[in-house]
Amino acid sequence: MIKLRWFITISILVMSLALQNTLMEFIRIGGISPNFLTMLVVAFSLLRGKKEGTIIGLLGGLLYDLSYSHIFGIYSIGYMIVGFCCGKLHYFCYRETRILPLTCTCFASLFINTITILRFILIGNLNFLYFYFCKVLPELIYTAVLTLIIYRCIYFINDRLEEQEKKSRKLF
Repeated sequence: MIKLRWFITISILVMSLALQNTLMEFIRIGGISPNFLTMLVVAFSLLRGKKEGTIIGLLGGLLYDLSYSHIFGIYSIGYMIVGFCCGKLHYFCYRETRILPLTCTCFASLFINTITILRFILIGNLNFLYFYFCKVLPELIYTAVLTLIIYRCIYFINDRLEEQEKKSRKLF
């Protein structure tokens, strides 16, 4: 059953990245698309804890690095840190609440966008005020609003997986 959990988790990460690269290009609002990977890493970390959150963050970050990054590994480390920090809050998380996932997603989005700003500084082109007000804040709002929907979906999937794991444990 644990293999099924990881298969589904990795499939969700790959599908979200594929959707972000294809479908989200057509439904941008003001040139801004939400960051599904941030939402997923936060949701899985809050639901499963720091160990799995760190691994999911690393895997998601590697996928993101392969798709977007000019500096390989920077997003892998960033998402791994997000997964670890949100996973630490697993024990304080009342799973059905929406406030903690929303708050964590906002902070994670700011953290990941800070990494993006640092990447642009390393490349040598940055108009900080334009980037912050025209890219970072709208993406943060868009991502935060969709977090309310995505978290419920991930919660539902995780709940079903945990039920299956409990049933398989009772057989032995």
